[in-house]
Amino acid sequence: MTDTVTPIDGALSVDQAVESLTAPIEEDAAPVEAAEAEEIEAEPTAEEPADEAESLEGEGETEEVEAVAPAEPPKYWAKEAKEAFAQLPPELQAVVLAQEGPREEAASKAKEAAAQETARARGELAKVQTIVEGLSVLVPKAIQTFKDRWEGVDWAETIRQHGSEQAMIWQAEANEQATQIQQLQQAQAEAEQTARVAFVQAEAEKLRGTPLESVEARQEVAKYLLGVSAEYQQRIHDADALDYQIAHKAMLWDRAQAQLKAKPPTKTAAPVKQAVRPAAGKASPTSSNSQAANRFAQTRSIDDAVALLLQPRGA
Repeated sequence: MTDTVTPIDGALSVDQAVESLTAPIEEDAAPVEAAEAEEIEAEPTAEEPADEAESLEGEGETEEVEAVAPAEPPKYWAKEAKEAFAQLPPELQAVVLAQEGPREEAASKAKEAAAQETARARGELAKVQTIVEGLSVLVPKAIQTFKDRWEGVDWAETIRQHGSEQAMIWQAEANEQATQIQQLQQAQAEAEQTARVAFVQAEAEKLRGTPLESVEARQEVAKYLLGVSAEYQQRIHDADALDYQIAHKAMLWDRAQAQLKAKPPTKTAAPVKQAVRPAAGKASPTSSNSQAANRFAQTRSIDDAVALLLQPRGA
């Protein structure tokens, strides 16, 4: 009978130890396979450098800055301004055009405001002129009606014939009508003054941007017209923009003519005739022959004889 040994403190028996040693190691195999797989993935492949190069090339292409095309200047610019604009780099051209937008917007708003003001002034002028025209018809009629009714009335005779009470009633009526006529005349004067102011403002708007834009310039033209003739007083009062422009041109013409007359005439100097001198170093044939003959007479040399023979024959 074989004795069995009971394991103490959880120790393995001989059979259990043999079985554990001979059993396949399943738990350790999984970690080893996982480690091998990680190593395989970590190893670089031949395709990876090409992929990285392609990605770098793609990044380089996205980082390239596109060239800015030259811009066109506004059409209303002067030729010199357009040429100077063309010399600027595209970046500065963009800056200039960015400032041109707000400037055009401000100019457009100013023109629109001026047009609205002109339209408002013309509308006010039309209304006031209508009132003035109506009063100019109504006031004379009222005055004539008052004269026909009350002018030349003998109030003493009226009291004697109709009594003082009735005469007082008629006098009160006449006084009321006279007050109404005075009010109409005052309204007519105020309307005419308002129409005058509106007319001057409307005509001044037409002269905006011209040499006659300022009040001082128009006053200068008015003084010129009064200097020409005192009869222009009423014409100056009723002058419109066109009248001022014509008078301004006449003033400039007269001033230019006055300056031309005041300038002393300039005398043009007569052209000086230059004396024609004979060219230096050139002697007449007669004097050359005499000099050659004198030299030969003194020296009697062959050279002087040859020189004498070569001289041209003079008269």
